[in-house]
Amino acid sequence: MTMTSEAKRALSTTIRYLRQRLLDDLKDATELSCRLLIGPRNAGLDESESTRRRRLENWVNEQHRTQPAGNSQLSRKDFLRETGQ
Repeated sequence: MTMTSEAKRALSTTIRYLRQRLLDDLKDATELSCRLLIGPRNAGLDESESTRRRRLENWVNEQHRTQPAGNSQLSRKDFLRETGQ
């Protein structure tokens, strides 16, 4: 069974919308749980949450630092978004 061009376009649009919604929801949940918008010292995180936040920040910094030089470099926020954070 083949899909019409219109059905393919609608499916593609829906998938893009759902992917973006999922990434946004994951980012919001991470910001809430890790309190990324607040400085580490003022976030009031317990030890395990603080460790998780530190690991995430270290990973993002490493990804940002080691990306190839060029015009299309991603920001730290781009890496957080790509991981759903």
